[in-house]
Amino acid sequence: MSYAIHPYGISLTDLRRVACDLEACMVAYSKMLDMAARHDLWIVEQDDPRLPTMRGALDLLARGRGGPGFCLAYALQLLCAAHGRFLHNAGVSGTRIRWLETVDAALEAQGKRFRLMNLNTPPVPLPFIDDYPMVGFARRQDLAELAALPIAEDPEIESTFETLRAWAAAGTDLVTFYF
Repeated sequence: MSYAIHPYGISLTDLRRVACDLEACMVAYSKMLDMAARHDLWIVEQDDPRLPTMRGALDLLARGRGGPGFCLAYALQLLCAAHGRFLHNAGVSGTRIRWLETVDAALEAQGKRFRLMNLNTPPVPLPFIDDYPMVGFARRQDLAELAALPIAEDPEIESTFETLRAWAAAGTDLVTFYF
């Protein structure tokens, strides 16, 4: 199975405001009904009545009541999709952790501080997630150094560097979901 980083350009300030506002969460839900329906279908397939629907997960997130961490992470992703924009991810699709570590080593060799493996702290408080998705964020100013990444000799690393340059060029904060 392949994994990918699903990146969203979004203001962290706006996301944090929306994530704790039940009405704003429900407005996002109404804008993203297809995404919510896919989540709910997957929840039904899990055959666990304790798992919340997307609407229930958004309610738990907004009220700070905890719940299954992965369900709240997907609720956060819905908020990012509703209030941000999906960014280029070709260079981080079909990847495993080992590849992200390889790219991080290339970034370090270029003297960059940014690390893909550091995208593992959610931008809002979430209950512990023992599996996927891994949720992380980076501030716009932390991405700025990626705009000047030189062309990598290795074409696969260059593909990922191209993605990182696109994230920097977006001029927004970044929230990522790895699954």
